[in-house]
Amino acid sequence: MKNTNLLKTVLFFLALSASYIIVFRVDFVCENLANKPGCYGGNLDFRLRYLGIDNSRDYLKHLYDKGNLDQGECHTLAHGIGRQSAKSGRHVQ
Repeated sequence: MKNTNLLKTVLFFLALSASYIIVFRVDFVCENLANKPGCYGGNLDFRLRYLGIDNSRDYLKHLYDKGNLDQGECHTLAHGIGRQSAKSGRHVQ
């Protein structure tokens, strides 16, 4: 019984660590993939859904400022923020 609880605890912390890396350290993950805009876009969709439009916009600015994405890639991803803003009825400034 103790081994089962230990295994569940270890699996929980592994899942928690993976979630942290995917959400908050995605730049590390995406930089090693061939489709960077697709990777960042997936994370941006997650941020839009769970962290809000302002967080997503700030994150996209952060990616551009760090040089992770070029102007065209940011422009394309910004359309997703605009669509989400229109759906929610919230104006992004």
